[in-house]
Amino acid sequence: MKLDQSVFEGAPDYITCATTDFDGETWLHEIEPNGFDSHIWIVQHGSRIKFAGMFDASDWQNSLIHRDRCGDCPNKTDGVCCGGAK
Repeated sequence: MKLDQSVFEGAPDYITCATTDFDGETWLHEIEPNGFDSHIWIVQHGSRIKFAGMFDASDWQNSLIHRDRCGDCPNKTDGVCCGGAK
């Protein structure tokens, strides 16, 4: 299954994004990772939590998703969440 917003269900409020590594391990991040090397996303700042489930790793380098805090908020721009600043 491709990484989607369901990964954030029950996650702490400080979690802002999620990624999947080359092997399907999924991580929830406080701060967006700085990029990736040959196998994993690089995290230099903030905390991260290993997600209990696995997601599709076939395109792991493009797996970064941001938590959508807006839902149907009219402040979305081109479908991108405003981060809750309503």
